[in-house]
Amino acid sequence: MNLRKLLELALKVLIGAIFVFGGIEFARDYNLGTFQQVGFWLVVGSFFYWAIARDTSISDSAHVESIAVGSVIIEFPLRGGGEFGNTEERDQIHAFADTLSAAVEDSSTGEYDGDEFGANRCKLFFFTSSPDELFDCIEPILRKNTHADGMIAILTRPNDDRPYRRIDL
Repeated sequence: MNLRKLLELALKVLIGAIFVFGGIEFARDYNLGTFQQVGFWLVVGSFFYWAIARDTSISDSAHVESIAVGSVIIEFPLRGGGEFGNTEERDQIHAFADTLSAAVEDSSTGEYDGDEFGANRCKLFFFTSSPDELFDCIEPILRKNTHADGMIAILTRPNDDRPYRRIDL
């Protein structure tokens, strides 16, 4: 937090304290009843919020930019039996996903978001601002994998969920 924001916040806290202590003295001097005090504090509190607190922010940035995110989804059939594969196959896939995740992290092309098992298939999800670049990074690893038979990659552009490229591996 920079000095200007810190001073602005301190000034607003000081003004708030003056409102509170002034309001307490006002209520005491005019012997306001409970109902009158409630009304008084609602008016004073609303004015304080409107005049002072509503635009207070402690964050240094006034504007947060959104990040465009596309995806690469790797999908392949499970062969270990059952709708979710067997334990050994899932363990192998998790190790494979760790290898892919490390490659993506090392290349700074995106991030691994997790997996999904079901209907005799597995999906691995990656998010990135550049799907083609991320796919180029992991393609050699994908092609060497034993699950590559029947594997597909689906790429979506940033901020568009519709696939624009499907690659049969």
